[in-house]
Parts: sequence; C-alpha cells; structure tokens
Amino acid sequence: MNEGPRVVLKKGKARPAWAGHPWVYSGAIERVEGQIEQSGQLVTLLDEQRRRIGFGTYNPTARIAVRIVGKELPAGGIRQLVHERVHRAVAIRAAFGLPSEETTAYRLINGEGDGLPGVIADVLGPLVSVQLTTAGAELWLEHLKDAIEALVRVNGVPPSLWVSVPEDSARLENIAEGDRFGRGDLETHVPLLENGIEWRLLPGKGQKTGFYSDQRENRRRLAPLCAGKTVLDTFCYTGGFGLHALKAGAREVLGVDSSGPAVSVAHGTAKQNDLEGGSWLKEDAMRFLKADERLWDVVVLDPPKFARGKESLDDAFKKYLALNTLGLSRVRPGGLVLTCTCSGLVDDAMFLRMLTDAALHAGRQLHVHGVFGPGPDHPFPVACPEARYLTAVLATVA
Repeated sequence: MNEGPRVVLKKGKARPAWAGHPWVYSGAIERVEGQIEQSGQLVTLLDEQRRRIGFGTYNPTARIAVRIVGKELPAGGIRQLVHERVHRAVAIRAAFGLPSEETTAYRLINGEGDGLPGVIADVLGPLVSVQLTTAGAELWLEHLKDAIEALVRVNGVPPSLWVSVPEDSARLENIAEGDRFGRGDLETHVPLLENGIEWRLLPGKGQKTGFYSDQRENRRRLAPLCAGKTVLDTFCYTGGFGLHALKAGAREVLGVDSSGPAVSVAHGTAKQNDLEGGSWLKEDAMRFLKADERLWDVVVLDPPKFARGKESLDDAFKKYLALNTLGLSRVRPGGLVLTCTCSGLVDDAMFLRMLTDAALHAGRQLHVHGVFGPGPDHPFPVACPEARYLTAVLATVA
C-alpha cells in the first residue's frame, strides 16, 4: 500500500493494537508524520520501533484517534476493501439464515465486528438504514452505497437506502449530524418481519437506525415463557418484547415508553397482526414503576444507554440499581425478569454485581437462567469486548 501519513505510537502503547484491538486513543500517540489533509483519511500505524501494525482512519480531534481497518490494504484501495467486507457480511448473515421467511430485519454491518469501523447498517425489509459514526466512515459513503446496491437484494432488486449521522457521533467526531443520502421510495412505511411479526416503519424516523434488531433472539427466547402470563414491558419502544409475548399467548401485556410515536407504532403493529390483550402507555417507565404497585408474572427492563463514558459509570450504576430495585419489586414471586443494559462499558460481571445489590434492596432473590447478548448478526472483535454492548439477564424472582 502507499504508506501515506504515519501515526507512531508511544513506547508500551502498541500491545492492544498488536493483539487486535481496533481503537487507538489519542493519548497513545507519540507523533504523526506526513500531511493530514482531512479527518478520517487513511494512515499507516507504527509501533515505537517503527514496525507496521496496519492501517486505519485518523481523526486528530477525536478521543479515539485511529480506527484500525486491517493489516494490509488491497490493490484496489479502500473501494475494494469496502466491497469485500460488505460481501463477507452478506455471506455471514446468509449462513445464519438471515434474511428468512420469518425475519427480514437484521444487522448487516456491525462496525468493527465486520471490519468497517464507523459503519452501522440494518436491513429493514426493503430498506437498508445506515448510520455513519466516524469521520472515516463518512469518507467511504460512495463506496458503501455502491457495495450495498451491488450486493444486497430484496426480492431480487436493490434496496432503498437511508444514510445519516447521529448527534452523539457528530459531536465526538467533529462532523455534521443529520441525513446524508436517501434513495428509493422513502415516503411510505416499509414492511419488515421479525420472528413472523410485521412492523411498518417510516424511513428516517425513530431511534438509531429505526428498529432494534439486537434484541431479536432475546425476544424469541422470552416469548414462549410468557404464554398465559401477565407481562410488563418497560421502555418498550415499538413493542418488541410485548408483541412477541402476545403472539406466544400472553394473557395480558402492558407496554410502557415515554415516546408517543413509538407507543403508537406498538399499538398499530398489534392491531395489524391481530394480537389482542395488549395495551400501550405513553409514560416515563421509572415514574410508572414508582406509582403502580401491581405485580406481574413477567417484567422486562430494557432501558436506554445510561453509561456514555467512563466518567458516567458511577451515575449509570446508580440508575441501573434504582431501576432494577423497583422492577424486581413488581415481579410476582416465582415470576421472571428480563433485565438489560445496552451500555458497552457495563460488562456482564458489573451488571450482575448491580443485580445482586438490587435484589438485596428489593428483598428478593434472583436465580439466573442465562446471560445473553445480541444475535449472531452483531459480531464484535474478541480483543474489543466493549464493542459487545448488550447484556440481557433472564432470572426467576423469588
């Protein structure tokens, strides 16, 4: 490859990169050699002995300054690399049975887990919804669009495409937030299937890419345990857990979320799929748990990210503790709780320690049946466990 600018690491700071960790923090950099023309451009990464570790994208204003892309750049440059990695991502999902007759919503590209840092792409039926979260990924947009349109097919035709930059990523990477590109019919609701339930979503609306496919396997796992039971689904968003519970034969479901549009989607989806016995409440979940002391057979606690940085971990722990203490007190003795964290900085061990404290505060006992993550369409580098951001604990509450 053309060496281009070089980023040289400080003594003793190269070990994580050699081990396969894809992030280099700004504090680990000794110096930059050569001209940096724009944020996100490719650089060669060297250790303190000037041995080449690989190449990556460099953003001089970001805390994660280098995102390692690989050891070698193919002859066709970044365009070929993007094409090859999208091709590999499509093949891996196909090997896991995605898409299928029952499921047409799944994660196609999971950033570093698919060798494309800063790129999140979800297939939502006939739409691919893309989020660019780094300056480097933004520079690859044309290559990414070309690869997706060439390699992804929905009923034999290329998908519609929506590309955006979320607010938090824009702030961290010093790039502009908002929509970047839309192609295809984006004015009508797109149909998507998850485990046989059909949603209809409007492109560009909602949180993240528009749908949380990371909980797909956990929704499928919990659903049969809800048959004949009463279910409280807090932070329900568009009703994922609650709707799966109704399909599995739950006697009653109440979904609670502070987003009016999301609750409206949940209500409409239940009606569209002829799922009866559910109701959907626009309300802050913590406020609801404090005010309503009813006991439920199954309680789902799936809040938004509480820890956005190491400096917020203590505050996040307190929020998780307060939520789970309340949530456990709303489970009928012998019932089930599925409690989750989507904060990558909160690992399984930390979350289980919090649950130990929450059970003590609530005067309950927890018997854990499983600690789960997202589905296989959300891979992460083994050297970067913080990229595995979802933990879901299923337990009996005694």
